[in-house]
Amino acid sequence: MDTASAALKELTLDQLGTSLTARFDGAATKDLTAWQLLVDLAHALAAATRDDELVNGRRWLLRSLTVTGFRGAKDRVELVLEHDRGLTVLHGENGSGKSSIAEALRMALEGRTGATHLGSVDNKGVHQIWGNSDERSQGVSSSLVVVSLCDEFSGDLFEIRATVGNDEVTRHGTLISGGDDKTFDSDSNAWNSWNEAVRTSPPVLAYAELAEELQKKSDLNTWLTSCLAMDNAVRLFETRVKERHEAAKSAFERIEWARKEAIVRLRNADTAGTVSGLVDIVEVAWEELSTVEARDDWLARQRLRPQLRGDEALPLSTASDISTWVTDFSAAETAYVETSLSALTTQVANALVDLDEQVRGSLQDANRDRCPACGSQSDNWREHLHRQSLSLTVQREAASSLRRVVREAGSKFLKPLAACMRVLKSLDTSEADFKHGLSLLQQVDEQSGAAGELDVPYLRSLRELSSWVSSPVATGYIVRAVEASGLKHEWECNRWDAVADYVDTWNQDWSMASTAADWKAAVGKWNSELGSLRKARALDLRLLVAPAVEQLLGDVGFTLDGLDITKAASSLKLKNKNLEDVQLSHLSAGQRNALILGPVLATAEGGIFAFTLLDDPVHAFDDFRVDRLAATLSAMGTRQSVILTTHDGRFVEYLRVHAPKEFSVVVTERDAFGTISLRESAAPWAELIDFAQELAPKIAKSGAISGRADIATLLRMAVDEALEALSLRLFAQMVPSRAAMERLRFAEIGTTKDRASYLRDAVKDVPSHKAEFSRGWNAISPLIRSWSDSVHNPNLAPGGADLHSHIAAARQASTSWQKIHG
Repeated sequence: MDTASAALKELTLDQLGTSLTARFDGAATKDLTAWQLLVDLAHALAAATRDDELVNGRRWLLRSLTVTGFRGAKDRVELVLEHDRGLTVLHGENGSGKSSIAEALRMALEGRTGATHLGSVDNKGVHQIWGNSDERSQGVSSSLVVVSLCDEFSGDLFEIRATVGNDEVTRHGTLISGGDDKTFDSDSNAWNSWNEAVRTSPPVLAYAELAEELQKKSDLNTWLTSCLAMDNAVRLFETRVKERHEAAKSAFERIEWARKEAIVRLRNADTAGTVSGLVDIVEVAWEELSTVEARDDWLARQRLRPQLRGDEALPLSTASDISTWVTDFSAAETAYVETSLSALTTQVANALVDLDEQVRGSLQDANRDRCPACGSQSDNWREHLHRQSLSLTVQREAASSLRRVVREAGSKFLKPLAACMRVLKSLDTSEADFKHGLSLLQQVDEQSGAAGELDVPYLRSLRELSSWVSSPVATGYIVRAVEASGLKHEWECNRWDAVADYVDTWNQDWSMASTAADWKAAVGKWNSELGSLRKARALDLRLLVAPAVEQLLGDVGFTLDGLDITKAASSLKLKNKNLEDVQLSHLSAGQRNALILGPVLATAEGGIFAFTLLDDPVHAFDDFRVDRLAATLSAMGTRQSVILTTHDGRFVEYLRVHAPKEFSVVVTERDAFGTISLRESAAPWAELIDFAQELAPKIAKSGAISGRADIATLLRMAVDEALEALSLRLFAQMVPSRAAMERLRFAEIGTTKDRASYLRDAVKDVPSHKAEFSRGWNAISPLIRSWSDSVHNPNLAPGGADLHSHIAAARQASTSWQKIHG
């Protein structure tokens, strides 16, 4: 029992991390990554800062409970508990306020109203008929419940003030530790840890409600799983595992979706490029990118890189067009230079050509043999003039050709070259050669406005610029500019745009997406670990539940043969004394309720609370089960404070039989105005004797004979109650079958004297018990006859000084018999 009880303390994240580490240490190599993810997550969660000041290392004792305006407790009701251990019984009729007090404590600790034992406060976790989110008393604007707790380890005090108003519970707490006060507002994070601890090991349980809630197999599974005291750590850890898995899975899916979109967009970009006239387009070869290096290598091999779209749109023929003009200019300039006559101006050359044309067209021949220029005798001056004219004509045509080429420089050379240079500047080209080309272009541009077409400085500038353009470096610049602004560049831009979203998504999500497969495996490993945890803790729970079930169902020989708890379903397996399976549907109402109580009793001592409140745990129980439950709860009361509510007088008396030293009965009563009151009640025999003691002075003073007879009746009833209590203690020590038989036999004995004789015989084998019984019986045996006879003849009742001696004798006898515990 102790080992299992220790094992069923609430599972912590540290313990979970230790368990997962053990699984990692024994895992196969292929599974190490998945286990490592789980181990790291558990350690990270355990190390996370949590506000657990109210729960870490705590064991809270209940000191007092004050209820005002809650349910049936409209006026202020206060319950004070003075002992750290023992039994406190709230005993009263139905409607006397017991459940109101119990539910008020539950509400203050849980911070919610109307919740079931199986679920949270939602549509599935609230009592739809018998529960209500508004638990205020009729005509009350707000309810106030004050719970005072004390930590049995440190002595710290903690007070909870819970207010119910407008369907809402508001809690404030005050912790007194070392003389310092610390308050916890309703929105304090400390309540999160507190609520988790309360849910794991709830200190308040309304048995009737739980029995009503357990209708389906899923209900049983939910409840038994909660009894394993592992919900908080498992819930938090499983949530985080699922979040990591979903995040990795979603990241992977986003990358895949972006990849599919990129494939379609690339196909469209390539198609558009082909239509525009691009040739030799090679489709992108897609690969799985597992590292940043692999990504960069793939992008480089596929010639995919970020591109800047320029404002210039240079035709693919730009480079060849510029080259053609440069060639034409070079040829025209060379021809012009070679045919030019440095001594003749253009005007003189033109005049000579005109003169030759005039001479050749003239009909005169008088001056054929004499040169008209110098007058010398010569007959070939005409041929000489003609030859010179022909030479000058070639030169004039060369000049004309050069003028034409220079005139075309603007459109065929300077403009496209300037566009190329602008594109290159937008690409941040800054080499010295490029700057030199810009300088030459600027020089030509400055001269072009005022210079003539054949001005020597202008032609020299054009020549220098053409020479630079013809260099390999400049040719590369032009090709680069065309690629950066033309159709090919447009296609490359479109290609990058097609994959840009994919690359961005990969950059953003790959670190998480790369773990998708590992987290998927980790989920499987976690489910395996969770199953192992459930199995191990279910075995511990079984060790705790089995004795309780055997004790409560021992009269029919039922034992707990199995307790299986999985994620999907749970089962309780019973065997009878012949080792045959017992169907749960075959159990009587009392047997079923006893079975349900098994796990309740087995787990009542876990968690952060050193007390347990069970609201009306006796339903459809016969005397045997009432006796066994009383014995179990009394044993529990030696280790912690147990608070019980009941309307069943039998239960109270059986509790007295087994009660530990700290035992009290608080009677709950409601007056005609609905006010609930609490008063402590002694044992029935003590109550009767005390009542007789209270009446005695009044009777002695009045001398009323009937009053003396009433006192005698009270004393005889007290003795009968004391003998009844002794019989219950003796029967509690017997095996179930004999106890049932002896109980029936004792019930058939009609007189006090015969009952005393039966009990004297029952204790005769224990000398100390026999002596105590005889001492008590000897004190009243001379008097018992007069008490009985006074029923018929009041004159035979004791009077005067005899009243006090008779009362003392009855008290002595009852006290002596209370010392006998079987």
